[in-house]
Amino acid sequence: MSSKKSTFSTEAANTSPFKVLFSGPVTFLSRYLFGGNDLNLLHGQHVHPSGEMVVAWSEPFSLSAAMRVKQVARCSLTELLLSITAGNIRSYLQVSGITHPFDVKCAVPVDFQSMDGGAVDMENKYSMVIIQLPTNTEGTIPRLWETKYKMSKFKSSAEAAIVNGARWLTYCMLPVSIFQELWREIYSKCTLLIANLAGPTSVLKLDSREVKCMMYWVPPLDKVPLTVSFITYADQMRMAVIADRSVIPNPDLLTRDFNFKLETLSKLLAHRRIPGENSAANRHENIHLLSSFTLDDLTAEQIQLEMSLVQQELHEMKLQLEAGSSHHISRNDTELMTRIEALKERSRELMMHLRKKKSEEPDGGLCLTTEEDDLESETGGPDKHQKPFRRRTQSMSSKMSTTSVSSTHRPLSTASTSNLPSPVHSTLPSWPEGDLMDDIEVGLRSKHMYVQAQRAAGKIGKDLSSPVYNYSDIKGRYHSVMS
Repeated sequence: MSSKKSTFSTEAANTSPFKVLFSGPVTFLSRYLFGGNDLNLLHGQHVHPSGEMVVAWSEPFSLSAAMRVKQVARCSLTELLLSITAGNIRSYLQVSGITHPFDVKCAVPVDFQSMDGGAVDMENKYSMVIIQLPTNTEGTIPRLWETKYKMSKFKSSAEAAIVNGARWLTYCMLPVSIFQELWREIYSKCTLLIANLAGPTSVLKLDSREVKCMMYWVPPLDKVPLTVSFITYADQMRMAVIADRSVIPNPDLLTRDFNFKLETLSKLLAHRRIPGENSAANRHENIHLLSSFTLDDLTAEQIQLEMSLVQQELHEMKLQLEAGSSHHISRNDTELMTRIEALKERSRELMMHLRKKKSEEPDGGLCLTTEEDDLESETGGPDKHQKPFRRRTQSMSSKMSTTSVSSTHRPLSTASTSNLPSPVHSTLPSWPEGDLMDDIEVGLRSKHMYVQAQRAAGKIGKDLSSPVYNYSDIKGRYHSVMS
């Protein structure tokens, strides 16, 4: 398991002030203060809000199923919900007669609340940022990829910190009425407001009775005709909508389409696995299967497999322990350290049995054939009129090298070449042996005696050195030339 990732709110709060100072004025003036207004069926000068609001909420959707889609798509829950909302707005505009709607602007709150583990202040510390929804993109999965791309660009910038700094600066410099009117005009350029409200993760009880569902909404912004809230409670997720009656008289179309879009995306990604899902399950299954046998019953390959599985689990446990808090040791940290020590002991035990298995395996020897066997295989049997060739013998060094090579248990990197022909060239002459060698040696000795007799008679000068007619010397010269 990897270390815990920091949230986007923490990264936005820790943005470098120099980056905000240099890029802040241009970003705020171009995107917020002097940015263009949305012009679509739900927003523009042709729209006249009545001030009467209508509400609607969807049927509960499984939060675990939505989290699985998030993990398979490798996106955040906010990115998933933004893409689903973009699909709902696109479908609503298409039903209303807009075949190819443009992208719309939405306001999204970014929380700047400190999460350092200390006391939490009971106050709101958030800023509204403006993001483009890809309502012009067709297809559920392409819309999700487009939303993820836009959010990744937004997260890599300092826009959230710039907006937060601009709000603080205008609040300090301007009167309250002018401050509120300024930001009301800035956010009135958006078509809708989207917020994700996390509720209790477990079922609550009131007077010993379970609370089946909880409903709450984000307060709507002035001059923003549509507000969408995503509510989670236990394993439920709902979409709640607040809209101006004159703009969206039937918000239940959006809430019904929310379940349909999310269920469609879940079915499209149903056969995709979560990264690391099968590998972790198979690893635990293999460890459980191998641990059911004794180490004496396992082969060397099975012991090596279990060692690799134990090392992987040990690495994950160490990463999980390092990701915890360094200020105090919790109960979970104690359990992790106990598990790590048990895995280390198991690894040492496996290593000892693996070495024992390796030492018990027989060493393979290298079988050398003789020339007599080769001759018999060619002629069909031994020839009684021919003197058998001398057998090749191994020296002590060759035997040691053969034993060292054959005793290694590592697999060869290339295929075996035992069936290939000998590397010695067939046309090269070989040094004569047998009766022919005896005749050559007798001839050399008689010639050497003849030279000694001629020198004694004075026919050969004593200053002339006679050539060395020696059998061993000639054989050595022959092998040096042939090599």
